[in-house]
Amino acid sequence: MQRLLGSIVILATVFTFCEGFKACANDYTCASNCVRAYMKRYIGSSGCPANCESYARIHNGGPRGCRYPSTLRYWEKVHQQGCNVNS
Repeated sequence: MQRLLGSIVILATVFTFCEGFKACANDYTCASNCVRAYMKRYIGSSGCPANCESYARIHNGGPRGCRYPSTLRYWEKVHQQGCNVNS
């Protein structure tokens, strides 16, 4: 089971893109920077476009999450909050 951490609830594995991940987990700016680094690393190899849908689905399902049908439910929740494929 994956461990979720921090102020923006992300997988512990995402924090490998940061130094001092335990302190970073509860710092919104630091955690946001970790997520950006994670997305930058994986969006190119995911085979999916660099857009809000892909980012949401990778956030939910890991490096190739944008390809998994299991991440569509999460994407729908994010989409309902105003994120769309053009953002």
